[in-house]
Amino acid sequence: MGLGDIRYEDVIAATEEFRRLGRDDFLQKYGFKRARSYELVLDGLRYDSKAIAGVAHGHATGEFLRAGDFSGGAATVARCLSELGFVVENGETPLDRAALLKHLRKLKVSRGPGNPAPSRHQPLSLLWAISREADERPRLTPWPQFRDEVGPLLVE
Repeated sequence: MGLGDIRYEDVIAATEEFRRLGRDDFLQKYGFKRARSYELVLDGLRYDSKAIAGVAHGHATGEFLRAGDFSGGAATVARCLSELGFVVENGETPLDRAALLKHLRKLKVSRGPGNPAPSRHQPLSLLWAISREADERPRLTPWPQFRDEVGPLLVE
């Protein structure tokens, strides 16, 4: 299913319905979940971009797309809405310390021989290295630097 039939006025109609129904009712009505990252920003308000695109498609063609009918993201929904002149922002927010620890506690990890406690140092080390690479910093560092940066998380 393509989004090429969507026009500017179809997106406006979808955002008006979103405001009229409210976010949760709009998403439930059309079978979408909250956006994980890309949001349409219009008149200071934020909209779930994929849901808006699916409903705008319905206004344009009579066929309302549901979440499973098409993929979202930068290459599809964000590009389509941007080409129509809308602002689409990537609203991903980094995990805070508490959220990171919550996710780490849920990891399925191996246990050392004779040690009933899970060993979380390996996935944490990998996440740390990935974050350094993403920040364009060297992922390999001297042991003392790793210990100072990651050690407190391992203790928690």
